[in-house]
Amino acid sequence: MSDPSCDHLRTHPSVALLLRKKEVDLHGWVYSISTGDVWVYDFEVEQFTSLLDETYSRLKTSS
Repeated sequence: MSDPSCDHLRTHPSVALLLRKKEVDLHGWVYSISTGDVWVYDFEVEQFTSLLDETYSRLKTSS
């Protein structure tokens, strides 16, 4: 399952153009205001990963 908000954003003409030119990257994030938790979308495994997870360091360096 992909991040629907990123999928929709990719269809916007100006975003699509910048993606094709490799001038912008998309990142999906989910915040829980009540707990303070933050998850980042990992496009390789198609799921959200906690910023506290070891996987996040791989995502941070791969951009």
